[in-house]
Amino acid sequence: LLHECADADLAVWLTTMADLKALKTAIAHTLNALKNEPEGGVAHHQLDVHLFDAATESYRGRLCIFGQCPKPGKLQCFVPGCGASPFLQQFEDYRWSPRRFKAEQKIILFERV
Repeated sequence: LLHECADADLAVWLTTMADLKALKTAIAHTLNALKNEPEGGVAHHQLDVHLFDAATESYRGRLCIFGQCPKPGKLQCFVPGCGASPFLQQFEDYRWSPRRFKAEQKIILFERV
C-alpha cells in the first residue's frame, strides 16, 4: 500500500557544523534522484533536517532551505542566531522538544558506533 506523507523529518548528528552547504548539496542530489523512482520521493520543501551536536546531543537548529546564507531580503535570516554557522537556520521562539517526537515512527538510516 503506497503512503503519501505530508512531510518528512530527518535528524542528523554532526561533529561539526562547518560544512552544511555540502550536506545541503548531498540532500538535494538524493531528493532529485528519488523523485524519478516509481514510488516517488519527497520534495525539497517537504523535508525538515534537524541538526544535533554529536558530542553533546544538543539541538542546534535546522538545515536552511535557502541557497545562500544569509539570503538577502528574507526576514527568516534576521532571527537571532540564524546563520551563526552558514546554513544553520533558527526559528523565532522555537524550542526543541524531545517529548514531541518520542512517539513518532523512527527509522535509523545509519548509526556510527
